[in-house]
Amino acid sequence: MTTTAQKKASAKYDAENTKQIMLKLNKKTDADVLEALETVANRQGYIKELVRNDLAQKRQLEHAAETFPVAYVFREYKDRGGIGSEQMFRDKYEAIKTARDHWETMNEYDRDSYRKDAAGVFAVWLMPCEWDDIDDCFYPEGDPISVEWDALAE
Repeated sequence: MTTTAQKKASAKYDAENTKQIMLKLNKKTDADVLEALETVANRQGYIKELVRNDLAQKRQLEHAAETFPVAYVFREYKDRGGIGSEQMFRDKYEAIKTARDHWETMNEYDRDSYRKDAAGVFAVWLMPCEWDDIDDCFYPEGDPISVEWDALAE
């Protein structure tokens, strides 16, 4: 039987050392997530493992960005108009800030034109690239390694 002193000590420990997080999931739109969580005996351990794996993958990408030739590419494109552009950055935060600033200064009509276009893109991608000594710049090469920021996913 737990004594009052033990309960008090446990509550004090929890208050100083733990944080409780609650998830509210929709039975319809989050059915896949709920189903996956129902099959797991230790939900807390499973969620922590997923988060830690995600963090490890992000650390690997950051290491790759420091080790291999990569660039952050801000790409915006609308298929209907056949209009688009690309800007290359060495710095992730500069690329995201430029893209966000551009997105935030657009009016809602223009934003919707990207959202409604099936091929619409307004994002910053981490891309493998090749250095061109003649032009003194980087050229993206291959598929994106990761999406760093996507206005259309927000």
